Amino acid sequence: MWATSMPSSVAEAETRKLDLIETFSYLIGLRIGTVDLQMDKGYALVTGTLPSGERTMVVWRDCEVIGYEALTALFDSLGLILGQEDYDLIYVNGDHNVGRCDRCQQAGRRHGR
Repeated sequence: MWATSMPSSVAEAETRKLDLIETFSYLIGLRIGTVDLQMDKGYALVTGTLPSGERTMVVWRDCEVIGYEALTALFDSLGLILGQEDYDLIYVNGDHNVGRCDRCQQAGRRHGR
């Protein structure tokens, strides 16, 4: 769960909890297949299918725990190579350097086709 300030009225904001995994999945239309929470290791993996039929994985990470180099190592350890494995599309939260993924998207940016 993440906490964010949301306006409750014109004059004030209050902190509310927001489930980013559920919200992002809903916004892109992901029919969730599995959720693998590895928060002690700094990441969570969500797999499912988009309305287009694309097999999709969303990699959520704590960017302070899993930076650029560690993200590459995580992809290697999970065997994630887009187009050669089980996924047509992989989303990753935050900036990333996973250049070998032609269709790696930054989670949270506009989903466009």
